[in-house]
Amino acid sequence: MMDLKLFLINNNIIQEGMSVDFWVHPKYLWMGLGVMLVLFATISFVLVYHWTTYGYKPLTTSFMGAIFFSISLIFFSIILITLLGYSTTT
Repeated sequence: MMDLKLFLINNNIIQEGMSVDFWVHPKYLWMGLGVMLVLFATISFVLVYHWTTYGYKPLTTSFMGAIFFSISLIFFSIILITLLGYSTTT
């Protein structure tokens, strides 16, 4: 696992003497995930309503929904695994 500070120094984003150590309480990250899930559910409802109401073919709607929710599942899985890992190391 690569250190964040080393990564930033090697890519000339920061200089050697700068401090990049920070810590966020997992409680706030879990609350942020909850807010993201509520926003995601709201936007997803609007998208699906739009797709079905404005005359897209059922096959097209199913395809778009499958792609949208598959990619969303991947993103939220990565966020959840990362958050669980962070929560257990603090």
